Amino acid sequence: MTFDPDFIYNALSIYINVSSPKPRVHVRRTDKLKEDVVLHPIEEYMQYVEEWYRQQQQQGTDVTQRRVYLATDDPMLLQEATKKYVFWMFS
Repeated sequence: MTFDPDFIYNALSIYINVSSPKPRVHVRRTDKLKEDVVLHPIEEYMQYVEEWYRQQQQQGTDVTQRRVYLATDDPMLLQEATKKYVFWMFS
């Protein structure tokens, strides 16, 4: 059996809304619990997401609803993100 990215995309599209473009952010936290490691706040990631949406608008893409796919190992991060970015949809 060979890897087929289209099959994976189609299978996941049943569960994840992929009808419009959205940036994906991966925030790792729990493997960085050592004292010498700096945890980056969600705002640091979101500045790049906001820039991505600005570029999409400049290219003429309809981005009236701002969505972000947030992958993380920190169960509290989604809650933090939705409180700080109330007009954004996180999945």
